[in-house]
Amino acid sequence: MPAELVALDLGLPPRPSEELDRYLDAVEICVRRHGWSRTSPHDIARQVGVNRTTLYRVLGAKDAIFRALVAREVHRLMDRAVRLGAELRESGARGAEVIVELTASAIEQVRNNPTIAKLLADEPELVAGFLRDDIPGVLERFTHVLGPFLGAAMDSGFVARRDPGVMTEWMVRMGLSLLFAPPRCDLRAFLAAGIRPLFEVESTS
Repeated sequence: MPAELVALDLGLPPRPSEELDRYLDAVEICVRRHGWSRTSPHDIARQVGVNRTTLYRVLGAKDAIFRALVAREVHRLMDRAVRLGAELRESGARGAEVIVELTASAIEQVRNNPTIAKLLADEPELVAGFLRDDIPGVLERFTHVLGPFLGAAMDSGFVARRDPGVMTEWMVRMGLSLLFAPPRCDLRAFLAAGIRPLFEVESTS
């Protein structure tokens, strides 16, 4: 199996290489069509246009394929969060507003992904099992990537001073819970009620 798909001690493998995109795109097509449990390696290989031996050599067994698929989405989420954070700051958005929008945008990106929506609707126990086993890796990666940005925002006075690692983990945990149980009210209003007291900088005037 390629080195980029070797599982880490904590959770997800690293970012799958772009060379694997056509394989993972085929996985998504099959999952949207059949669901994960009914998707076989033969289905995926046929969608890619390779034999099963090649598929196994490239992606590994079915559990490794699932982990690589989720890893790609997690890395895309992190990339988008970094870009969106920079755009919001350049637009003049206030600190707590940026945190609300980043969190809401990430939740919406996941829920609007047709493959993940299919999994959440048809096989929530699969996603729950993955999170139960791999949540340390998800939390570690988000904290590693986003924590320094949050820390820099705190240092500059953009948001209130807190522990950036703890706050990043809190936001990821909140986002994951809202994937499975959306709030009864508007998502951004719900997030703002919890985020503003934590991140809003008190006025000194």
